Amino acid sequence: MTMEMPGPHLRYSFCYVIVGSDDSLHVIDPGWGTKENALRLESFLPEIGSDLSQIQSIVVTHLHPDHSGQVEQLRDATGASLMVGADEFTASVAAAAGRDKRWDLGSWGIPAAQLRELSQLEGAKPPLAPTPDVLLADGEELAIPGRHIRAMHTGGHTTGHLCFHDPEASLVFTGDHVLPRIHPGLGLGGKSQENPMAAYLKGLRRTAELDGCEAAPGHEYRFRGLAKRSESMAAHHLRRTKEVADALATNGESTVWEVASRLTWTAGWENLAGFYIASALLQTEMHMDFVRSGAAEAFLGGDSTTG
Repeated sequence: MTMEMPGPHLRYSFCYVIVGSDDSLHVIDPGWGTKENALRLESFLPEIGSDLSQIQSIVVTHLHPDHSGQVEQLRDATGASLMVGADEFTASVAAAAGRDKRWDLGSWGIPAAQLRELSQLEGAKPPLAPTPDVLLADGEELAIPGRHIRAMHTGGHTTGHLCFHDPEASLVFTGDHVLPRIHPGLGLGGKSQENPMAAYLKGLRRTAELDGCEAAPGHEYRFRGLAKRSESMAAHHLRRTKEVADALATNGESTVWEVASRLTWTAGWENLAGFYIASALLQTEMHMDFVRSGAAEAFLGGDSTTG
């Protein structure tokens, strides 16, 4: 079902309800935490002969509020267990505690005028994520009677993003990892030891291997053709990597600001401000690290999904 979202860019996310063989209910990504969305879920369940009391577990692909915002109120209402990726929760705790400073403004070469504006964002911390009852590892099977749905670690968008593969139903719940038209931002969770771009491309290899399955994503619509879409998404992000590599080839000592100002941005570099310019700088730094580490060489000029 669709769950409404605030803001002009995306109008809704998808919440999925899976029925176990014992008629228990299991929710994937319950959506933004609003009264309207809570009522939407509660009103939908009688349509499938169920009610809130049958919800036994809540699973999230990642901890962004458009996927997990309704978790606490739904858990309070049902007593259901919450399942989150282990890496995702660890990274979110570190971010909320301020242990992973995401805006390293002092090293980005930002001009003084813009630095004053962006410094207001530097100390912002994300809210503390709800504490899960179960931490999911890669390959772990969800506790849904009669189903064999396994977690797949597909980092990049966030540190511990998970997809969920149901081989018997030929379904993959892809969250924000693979979407039919939108290209998700990368590195939008707590920091990880692996470069988000490298992690994302590895995850796309995994989803490409499930080409026979239908994708049930977090936004837009369900679709088929996971291999082709995974390849297209890898190519999209690698075009940015190539731009960064070209800029560094011209001047290897360029600052993050200098490189970002030479890149192609949908809204135009001159139109970016506030959070959006900070996000652009963060993305640029990620691609610069990807290039300088040498990891990008395995993907640039080669098959983007197989490396």
